[in-house]
Amino acid sequence: MKIAALYKTFSGHEFIIPSVESIYEYVDKIFFVHSMVDWHGKKGNTVISPLNKWVKENDKYSKIVQTCGHYTDQKEQYRSGFKIISDYGGYDWVMIIDSDEVWDKEQIERAINYLKMDFGRSNAVCCKMRTYVKNIHYMIWPVEPCLPTVFVNWQYIVEGNEFIGTRGNSIPGRAILNNVFFHHYTLVRDNEDEIFKKIMTSSIGDNLPSVDMETWKKEKWDKLPHATNFHWTKGFENCWKNVVVLKDIGVPRCVKEHIGVIV
Repeated sequence: MKIAALYKTFSGHEFIIPSVESIYEYVDKIFFVHSMVDWHGKKGNTVISPLNKWVKENDKYSKIVQTCGHYTDQKEQYRSGFKIISDYGGYDWVMIIDSDEVWDKEQIERAINYLKMDFGRSNAVCCKMRTYVKNIHYMIWPVEPCLPTVFVNWQYIVEGNEFIGTRGNSIPGRAILNNVFFHHYTLVRDNEDEIFKKIMTSSIGDNLPSVDMETWKKEKWDKLPHATNFHWTKGFENCWKNVVVLKDIGVPRCVKEHIGVIV
């Protein structure tokens, strides 16, 4: 069984190194589709530079493949990634991963063991997220209901199907792994300006309306970790019910090594 990983990047440099390190030993190739502009048209990819430095020093098996372009939306960036993967060929699954997502060893091994038993019956496999906001210690609790597709059956893509829905959640025939989790540092960045840019970009990418952001910042964001029902998407506010504050022992080792504390 061969697995390719696919990143589509513009920002998220804060976590790109722990993210890559957390999956490197478990996949056969890692493809990066870097956009030189965000979906607003702003220039300045922040991932390429730290990634190139890491590749030069650590890509001992030459697994990293990178390409750059100017992508106006999420679908276009995914299509480009799948096209590049098809040029290499021979994969069974594609792992969909963002630059702010990190895996624990036992969790990714559990997911891959499932893939080996699936024998390609599922079009995709989804997992659960441990979601963090504002700080690497602030974790959403209880776990949000979103079930993103993490592995997509390559044959499903070869047959001309799209990676559809918010993070592939509209792909038919998905297997759900309720006991497999990854860490998603969705709103943890170097500074708050970058966090609010991420919110705007996510709203565009997912085509979902956001609440009034000035009010949200004052009544929800500024009150963390004590805010409740504070997701920024209209109609989904209660997806983020509360925040639990983790001690250092709950933070992944590779995140502590590379990130420290971001507030």
